[in-house]
Amino acid sequence: MKRLAKCFLWLIKARYQLQLKNFPKLDPKCNYLILPNHIAYLDPVLIWSLFAKQRQLKTVATARFSQHKFLKRIFRKIGTISIAESSSETSDQQLKQALNELMTSLKNGESVLLYPSGQLAGQGLEYLGGKKSAYLATKNLPAKSRILLIRTRGLRGSMRSNAWNGQSPDLLRGILKGFRYLLANLFFFLPKRKVEIEFSDQTDILKLASQGSLEKFNQTLEAFYNAKGEEKLRYIPHYCYYNDVKDKQLPEQIKNSLKSLQQVKHYQLSDFPSELVEAIFSEIKRIKNLPEQTELSLEKNLILDLYLDSLDMAELKNLILNHYPQASNTPILELKTVADLVAMARGKSIDEGLDFPLCERNLAPDSAKEQRNIDEKLNILENFKCQRAHDKNATQSYDVLFGMQSRKAIALKAFLISDYLKQIPGKQIGIMLPSIGSVGILLLASYLAEKIPVMMNRTHPETAFAHCVKFSKTEKILTSKTFFNKINISRLKKYDFIFLEDLIKDIPWHRKLKALVKSRFFPIPKQLDKTAVVLYTSGSEALPKAVPLTHQNVISNLIGALQIVHIQHDERFFCYLPPFHSFGFTVNTVFPLVAGLRSISTPDPNDALTVAKLIAHSKPTLLATTPTFLRNLLNIASSAQLSSLRYVITGGEKCSEQIFKKFKNLIPTAKILEGYGITECSPIISINPIEKQKPQSVGIALGNGKLKIFDLESDQVLKAHQEGMICYCGPNVFSGYQDSSLESPFLEKEGECRYKTGDLGYLDKDGYLYITGRKKRFLKLGGEMISLPFLEALLQEKRGSSEEAILALEGKETETGIQITLFIVDKELSFKEVNDYLRKKGVSNLIQIDVIKKIGAIPLLGTGKIDYKVLKELL
Repeated sequence: MKRLAKCFLWLIKARYQLQLKNFPKLDPKCNYLILPNHIAYLDPVLIWSLFAKQRQLKTVATARFSQHKFLKRIFRKIGTISIAESSSETSDQQLKQALNELMTSLKNGESVLLYPSGQLAGQGLEYLGGKKSAYLATKNLPAKSRILLIRTRGLRGSMRSNAWNGQSPDLLRGILKGFRYLLANLFFFLPKRKVEIEFSDQTDILKLASQGSLEKFNQTLEAFYNAKGEEKLRYIPHYCYYNDVKDKQLPEQIKNSLKSLQQVKHYQLSDFPSELVEAIFSEIKRIKNLPEQTELSLEKNLILDLYLDSLDMAELKNLILNHYPQASNTPILELKTVADLVAMARGKSIDEGLDFPLCERNLAPDSAKEQRNIDEKLNILENFKCQRAHDKNATQSYDVLFGMQSRKAIALKAFLISDYLKQIPGKQIGIMLPSIGSVGILLLASYLAEKIPVMMNRTHPETAFAHCVKFSKTEKILTSKTFFNKINISRLKKYDFIFLEDLIKDIPWHRKLKALVKSRFFPIPKQLDKTAVVLYTSGSEALPKAVPLTHQNVISNLIGALQIVHIQHDERFFCYLPPFHSFGFTVNTVFPLVAGLRSISTPDPNDALTVAKLIAHSKPTLLATTPTFLRNLLNIASSAQLSSLRYVITGGEKCSEQIFKKFKNLIPTAKILEGYGITECSPIISINPIEKQKPQSVGIALGNGKLKIFDLESDQVLKAHQEGMICYCGPNVFSGYQDSSLESPFLEKEGECRYKTGDLGYLDKDGYLYITGRKKRFLKLGGEMISLPFLEALLQEKRGSSEEAILALEGKETETGIQITLFIVDKELSFKEVNDYLRKKGVSNLIQIDVIKKIGAIPLLGTGKIDYKVLKELL
C-alpha cells in the first residue's frame, strides 16, 4: 500500500503544488476519524496517500466508485466502506448498514476517512445541511479515538470538481485525460495548481458539539471548513505552451450547489388534498423528531430549512412509494420542497429529464424480410428460431437496464445460461423478474435446458410464496441482483436465488465458444416438455393455484388474437406488465419473441413518470396494459409523449368511461382495444377488433375460440342479451390445475368441454361480450383479483371470534379504481389501524379500506348469513 501511495503522490505532484499546514504525526495508541471538506474527486486519493506512511485509512466511498468495474479491486485492497451517493435510489436500510459498518470499524480501532458532505461542493463554501454521518460517528466515538479535521483549498475549478462543467466528473475519463496531459507536457512541464491543506485536531470541540443538535454540529464543521471565506475559482491551463481555459467560465447550473437547491418547482397548492398534506407533514415531524405543534408549510426546503439528509430522504421516498399506489418514482435530487413530496405522492411529474441508454428509433425491420405470422405447429422456441432466421442481427429488445439487444445476442446468452441450468436438479425452475429483456432470455434458456419455467410472484404474501416454491419443487429461483436489492423484501432472503449477474460473470472461454457455435445453428432439444410455463393465480382467497400452460395454449392464444388485431410489420411494442401475470407473460414476453416484434421494456409499471418518458424516448406504436396502469400514465403524460401510440390493448379489469375520454383527448389518433382474459385461458378470451369497438364491451371471442353464456341453475345455453355464466372453449384453455384435488373448473355441455370463468355477462346479437358482475365477491384492481371474503376474514380475526356478525366488507369498482367499505357495529376503528393490520398480514399495498361506516347491526338473511345486497345499497 505504501508503494501505491508513493505512486499516487508522484503523479499528483506532477500537476499540484502541495502546501501542508500542521501535518500531524499520528499517535500509534489512537485511531482517527478524519473529516475533510470535499471540493474535488482528487481529495480522497490525496489524503489517503499522505497518511499511508503512518496509517492505512479505511475510506468511505460511494458505490459509484467502490463498485466500479475498473476500480473496485483497488478499493478492495485499500479497505473501503461502500455507501450510497446522496442522490441515489437506494433504500434507507442499505444506508444504515453502511453507517453501522463505519461505527464497527471505529470500535475495532481502525482509522476512517469520512467526508461529512457525502458529495462534491457545488460552490466555494462547504455546506452540510442535514448530513448526519459525521454527527452520528462523533456522537458514538470510542474513548481512544481522535477527530482530525482537514481543510483543502485550491481545487475549485479543477476538472475533478463540479465547477469544471457543472456535473460530477467522470473519474475514469479524468484519469485518462490526466495521463494525456502528462505526456503532452513531457511529464515535467505541466502547469502547477497550488493546493493548501490544513490539519487540526478538533476532538474535544466536536465531541462537545455532538451532544447538541445536528444543526449545531454541522455548523461547527462548516465554521472550520469555511474559516477563510469562499474559495476563489481558478481554471489552470493543461498545457505549458497553450492556454486551453482562457475563455472558460463557471457553468450556470452546478450540481449540489446552494443555487440549485433554491431552484424549486411551483405548484397549484389548492390541488393538494389537505389530508395528504397533513400526512406528509406528520411523517417529516416523525423522522426529524419535531414537536407536534411545529408549523410546516409546503414551501419549506427539505435541505435548507428542514435539514433532511439522504437517509431521511430515502426513508420518506420509500414510505411514499409503499403507501401511495399512484406515487411517481421521483429522483431524490428532484425532491427539494415539502410540496415536491406531496406532488410525488399524487403521481405528479417533477422533471422531464431522465437519461436512458441510446435507443434505435427505427426499430422496424424490412417488411420483405420479416413476417408477423406465427406457426401454430411450432413451439415457442421453434417460432423464435424462425423469426431469428430472417435477420439475426436485428434489434429484438430494448430496456432501461441493458439498452439494446439483438436476436443474435439473445440467442447467445440463452445458450450460455442453458448450460448452467442443465446442472440444476429438478424439472421446474423459478424465475422472479420484472418486465425486462432478460425474462425472454431466461425463458429461452429454460427451454434449451429442457426445464419448465415457473413465474414467481414477489407480491404474494409469505404463506402464498412459500406454497408456490414448495408445490412446484423449485429448488432454485433465477433473478437479478440489482432487482432483488431494489425491492429489498427481507422475507424472500431465505430462498435459494441465482443472480443473473453472477451467472454470466467469469464464464470460461470454452463455454463461450460452445455457446457461440450452438447459437449459430440453434439446435432444438428433443425432450422439450409440452408445458411452456407454470403461472400461479393471485391467491387472494385461498392458496394460489398452479396453472400449467402448454406451448400450444400460448401460441394458439396469440394466433387467435392476431386474427382480430392485425399487427403490421413496423409495430414497436411497449412492455411493462410483470411476467408472473398471464397477460404480462403471453403478450409482453412471448409475443415479441415469436412474432419478431421489437419490444421496449421498463421494470416498474407503477412508475408512470418513467413510463411516460421512456415512451417519448423510444416511440412505440403498441401498448398492452391494465386500466389502472393506463389511468396512472394518462394522469402523468403529455399528448406529445404518447403521440407515437396507435393501439392500446387493455384488460385485467374494466376500463372506465373516464379513461376512454382522457385517452381520446390526449391521443385522438389512437384506439383503446379493450379485452377480457383469464389466467387459465392463456389469458386472452375476447378483444375489441380494430374495425369496430363497442362501448362497455370487452369485444368478440378469439378467432379460434368460442364464447357461450349458460344459465346459472339449469346450465342451459342462453340467447343474446340474457345474463348468465360466461364459459369459453378453445385451444388456449389449459387442461386442468396441477393440484388434481382442486374442483374442476370445466363444464361438459353439447359435446364440448368449456371453462367456467366465474364471471357473469351476456352476448349481444353481434357476438360482443359484456361483463355484468362476478359470481363470487371479488373486485379487480390492476389485473389482480381482490377477494372481499378473504379481507373480511382477516379483520374478523383481528376482532376475535364472535358468534354475532360485528363487521362486514363490501366494495365496488369505480371510474378511478376500487372502493372498499368496512361496515362495523360496536367499535370505532381508524383507517391507519385497519390498513396497517392488513399490511402486517401480508396484504398488498394496493389494497386498502377506503370507507369505514358504523351501523346499528349487520343485515342478515333468513339463513343467518350476511345480506350483502343490503350492504351494497348502503355504499
